[in-house]
Amino acid sequence: MTGERLYVLGPARLERDGQTMDLRRQSLTLLGYLAVSGERHHRDRLAGLFWPDAEPKRAYANLRHVLWELNKVLGEGILDADRETVAAQSGLWTDLHAFRQLLAGTRTHGHAEKAVCPRCIAPLSDAVALARGRLLEGAAVADSPEFDDWLYFAAEEQRAELEGALRRLVAIYARKRDLSGAIEAARRWLQLDPLDEEAHRQAMLVYALAGQRNAALRQYEECKRILDEELGVAPDART
Repeated sequence: MTGERLYVLGPARLERDGQTMDLRRQSLTLLGYLAVSGERHHRDRLAGLFWPDAEPKRAYANLRHVLWELNKVLGEGILDADRETVAAQSGLWTDLHAFRQLLAGTRTHGHAEKAVCPRCIAPLSDAVALARGRLLEGAAVADSPEFDDWLYFAAEEQRAELEGALRRLVAIYARKRDLSGAIEAARRWLQLDPLDEEAHRQAMLVYALAGQRNAALRQYEECKRILDEELGVAPDART
């Protein structure tokens, strides 16, 4: 495997030795699907998934063309394919795999998952930095609800993992009294899900610990406004 790096957290892009490769969106979406799923797929299933409205022969021909393009531009080392099945090479670097490896590393420190562990700061921060956007942001397959469903649930799984990392960073930084770090992590958490009342509460708490009373009050008002506008509810009594 050469220096290919596939970025799927955010709009998909493929780099080789630091240079972005020129690929059509459809080809990138297919490669991203193969890499994220981590499975071998039968060609007929891929053809039906990505070209659901095409006649089977046409869909199969479209798939062959996309695979040909990937092999032409990237060489034959990027895909693991035979006459019936296709997969991404297991050695292909992806930011999603790196993100999950970093999170997995924090589970080797011999503590409960939600424990406050200063050793977790670096891998958690590195994982958060990799998450530059929603999984395969902007990817779409025309008239393919099956692909849409797969992408939604895969993206939600990764979003929950990111939320967990941010939640832990807020707690660790707050315990260490690194309040600027805690505030930054809380803000990123709120960007991820502005409707998460717990994120608002944690941001208010960190602002209060930092002596920024006005910022804490503004955060409460923002929480109140967005919950009313989006959900028609008031903040919980705990907030």
